[in-house]
Amino acid sequence: MSILELILGILFATTAVLTAPDEATRQRLEAQLTPAALTLNVACEYGSWMLTTIGHEYGHALAIKAFKGTLPAIHLGTHDPQAAPLFSIGNLHINGLDPLLGHTEMPTIDRAQLAADVEAQLARNPALRNNLEKVVQDAAQKLKLSDNQLKTTLLAGGLTGAATRLAMQALTRQPLHLDALVSHQLCNALLPLNEEFDAAKLWKLQFNLSDKQMSYLSILSMAIYVYLYVHTTVHDPRNHKATPRETLLLLGLANYYLRGMARFHG
Repeated sequence: MSILELILGILFATTAVLTAPDEATRQRLEAQLTPAALTLNVACEYGSWMLTTIGHEYGHALAIKAFKGTLPAIHLGTHDPQAAPLFSIGNLHINGLDPLLGHTEMPTIDRAQLAADVEAQLARNPALRNNLEKVVQDAAQKLKLSDNQLKTTLLAGGLTGAATRLAMQALTRQPLHLDALVSHQLCNALLPLNEEFDAAKLWKLQFNLSDKQMSYLSILSMAIYVYLYVHTTVHDPRNHKATPRETLLLLGLANYYLRGMARFHG
């Protein structure tokens, strides 16, 4: 979260308290601004986002394993896989502390592996040397994901992330509902909001869209995303009491900025 986002979050949160429709609502809001409540909320929020991101990345990784037989490396906390890991557990590397960011290494053409595969084919069938170019192309294609495999892998991330969050709701005995984390994961899989969202790669691959078309879709996606985020942030499935629209908007925007979600590059 940037300094600007923090200032905006404090501003919106303070405004929400000052414009509370009644004394009881104001007292409930003020109770959430104590050091203990803020620390607990931040810790729970951070852990929820990090676990959901882990589920998202393992969705990609397990899809790749199903197609290629090997589990790729997963990097959390940053989009830069070259960053030195803070610590690692198996194929899971913690490269940073941002709970929203993750990266799964996609299959690439490794020259040593390609050479080994080609040599193995030629050893089995020496006659293939007469068509060596096709042998190399076929071997290279097997090391990469096909278009359909890549589409499935991209979709698997957001859908698995949403399923992870729903599982967390069930384990904590909450009603299963569309909250901010579930909506974020579904939007990541389906809405081409920006180049960091899997959906942007999916839409380009599926429909071969130009950059200009993608920019128009990005604007529409942003509107849908913000609406869903604000709606799911302020909606409590256990409480159906009506709340004034202005208070809902302020509370939603306060949560939006406090959770560091102002990350649009579309």
